[in-house]
Amino acid sequence: DDTIKDGRLRTHAGIAFCTCTLVTTMSIMARVLSLALLLFVAGALAATINVDPTNVLHTASTYLSINRNHVPQGTNNLPGKLAAFGAINSGYGPKKKMYRIGHGITDGRHDYNYMLGYHFQQVWNKTGPYPYDDIRYSLNEAKTLNAEIIMVVNFGTGTPEEAAALVRYLNHPDDATRKSQGMPPYNVKYFELGNEISWTRERGHETYAYTESVYATRCKTFATMMREQSPIPIEIGLVGTTKSNWYGNGWSGMGTTVTNLINIMQDDMDFIIYHGYPSWPVIVNDNLASLSVMAQNVWNRNILKTTIVPAINAAMAANSVSHPVRIANTEFFTNAYNSAYPQRGTMEALFTADSFITGLLYDMVVVNNFCFDHGQLGDSLMFWNDSPTNTTAVFATHKFIAENLKSRVIESSDDGTIATKSVTTAQTPVVVPALSYAATLSDNSDVITLFIVNRFEEAQIATVSIGSSSVSNIQMVSLAGGTYWNTRMTSSTRTLANLNSIAFPAASMTMLHITISSSGGSPAVSGTTRSASSTNVVTSTAANRATTSSSTSRSSVSASSSSSTSRSSTSGSPAGGAATTSTTGANPTTGTTISVTPSNVLHATSTYLSVNRNHVPQGTNNLAGKIAAFGAINSGYGPKKKMYRIGHGITDGRHDYNYMLGYHFQQVWNKTGPYPYDDIRIGLAEAAAMNAQVIMVVNFGTGTPEEAAALVRYLNHPDDVTRNSQGLPPFNVQHFELGNEISWTRERGHDTYASTEVVYATRCKTFATMMREQSPIPIQIGVLIIMIIFITILIHLSPSPIRPCWHYQL
Repeated sequence: DDTIKDGRLRTHAGIAFCTCTLVTTMSIMARVLSLALLLFVAGALAATINVDPTNVLHTASTYLSINRNHVPQGTNNLPGKLAAFGAINSGYGPKKKMYRIGHGITDGRHDYNYMLGYHFQQVWNKTGPYPYDDIRYSLNEAKTLNAEIIMVVNFGTGTPEEAAALVRYLNHPDDATRKSQGMPPYNVKYFELGNEISWTRERGHETYAYTESVYATRCKTFATMMREQSPIPIEIGLVGTTKSNWYGNGWSGMGTTVTNLINIMQDDMDFIIYHGYPSWPVIVNDNLASLSVMAQNVWNRNILKTTIVPAINAAMAANSVSHPVRIANTEFFTNAYNSAYPQRGTMEALFTADSFITGLLYDMVVVNNFCFDHGQLGDSLMFWNDSPTNTTAVFATHKFIAENLKSRVIESSDDGTIATKSVTTAQTPVVVPALSYAATLSDNSDVITLFIVNRFEEAQIATVSIGSSSVSNIQMVSLAGGTYWNTRMTSSTRTLANLNSIAFPAASMTMLHITISSSGGSPAVSGTTRSASSTNVVTSTAANRATTSSSTSRSSVSASSSSSTSRSSTSGSPAGGAATTSTTGANPTTGTTISVTPSNVLHATSTYLSVNRNHVPQGTNNLAGKIAAFGAINSGYGPKKKMYRIGHGITDGRHDYNYMLGYHFQQVWNKTGPYPYDDIRIGLAEAAAMNAQVIMVVNFGTGTPEEAAALVRYLNHPDDVTRNSQGLPPFNVQHFELGNEISWTRERGHDTYASTEVVYATRCKTFATMMREQSPIPIQIGVLIIMIIFITILIHLSPSPIRPCWHYQL
């Protein structure tokens, strides 16, 4: 079958057909016999992976992250790239991606004379040149990606005062600079003190970090001053090593470094950082042999288990640290700077997946790919040829993980018979197992998802055992490259009859979704939701930190959700159509019966649950806290977001309120009031702080089609002059309403433009045409059918006459 599919079995006029057929037939026979022999031997010798769904280790709270490494100036197709990556919806634990802002450029590097250190207060409104620009660009990129932020602080060429000012700007509701820009708090929770500051190439190493003790002593001051400026709890991470090997220039290295950092920082340190690049002693003389790259995570896990985690736990106990000190891998890739092919193809994809499994097993804060966009340089991971539609195998890996993983990590092990290969290193050889794996469990404990990476370029056979749980369905979803050097990976989905002798494709990653019914009751949790077996995960010796919010990743388990947002069913999915529901009459003994047919999917749960904006900052009490509280609600179903409606009766204006004359966004720049009109950026920033999609009411009654088109251009067009002068990227608003309750005589404009529905719709046609012309992304436009107790029903306004998308009888 493979021979036929890969194109080798073909006939063309002029080719000696008989000879080709003979040779090809012999080739097929040899391969069939080989496969038969493999399956025969595998049936007897297949390794076994054991999964225990009753033993939950911890929440799957590790962020899969991407690093920023660009500025708007000279970046090609950035809005499209952000939109493409932002469309990946994370369905497991954190429910979000993460976007790392900062790297070597933040402290500055001695080997690049233009990297002098980032000072956010000195670059307002700058778009470049690379690598320094207005911080608002990166913050808005994170918003577009719907991503949590981890921010690198300038330790090497900055000061504690500057770091405190940065935190105040990002998080404090009363920061004067941010308020003058019309922006609400960004509520950034994660901060790194310097980047690779243990390395002599980083500016500031020789003065502030020539030993880990010198570094940690200054970090203590940074942390104290930073926390004072944030009304929300923040988590602060310290550098533990330059790369994977837990060494630094002048630093003690390994467990001694970890111990010294915690001894000095004590409760002021939340996580410790390493960068998971392939490095010495696994990589010798920068020889990036493929199997050596695959060996790096094996080496990493061994060092974490035998040295780093025990050192963290011992230092925490010795210093009575009151919260877990976690680990974070805040930079990694294969280091193939000079070639985009391994960097964006199968080898990098496998290394990414394997690194993330390491993060899951050790409950890391984040596993961060470097980087999102760097043009055509080798460390630019996500796109080929700068095209938002030409995505890489690494992009596919992020999507694969985000959309398949479940919310809790459970116990998994193997019988020790997985195939291995030995890799020579500068020290002891590393024995690399073919299969790397981690098991997760859905929140309602009915689906196990076993994530398996086949590190080898040969197919592997394994049996999966799940104890006493019975299995009702097995779905196998794979991305396979076949060889490390394949630039693309092929996806496949199939249903398995059982868990015996499963064939995992060469150079692949697989999610096995196993639907179960357990006979053993509810899963047991090892310790708290954050702690796990002492062999591999950092555990706390005391209660969780008192200042930690209950909504943070330390203390709660987020609900899992379906990764599907499609409105139409796909092959193999339950058929659409009318729901099958039956009800019997109420019985005083048995009650009413509600029948549900899970095989009959009607459509995605794509309806937003929304809240309406009705304030201006001027005179609003405790707004930042209210936004933070509501923003902490994470939507796990279809849209994966809340919605924030901007506009209502004030938009067109109301006759019964003489101060409601209609909203004209171009007339209120930098205004915070009085009620009801303020700068549009304030409402948009509130939506961003809530992680909400926007539905925007357009001024129909006292506005014009030209003004509506200008509004759409301001919100969505990458070349809008006004928004670009404000240093903001497109907001990409997709939903618009033409007027608010304009069928009501109290709304200004009703008498002139909406005296009948036909008069209204005729003018809507002009609005819609001009608005769509100004948006490079598709927008949805709603018109009012009827107003009853302030309910509006939107219909789609197409180039043809108005046609309802659905109908309700009110």
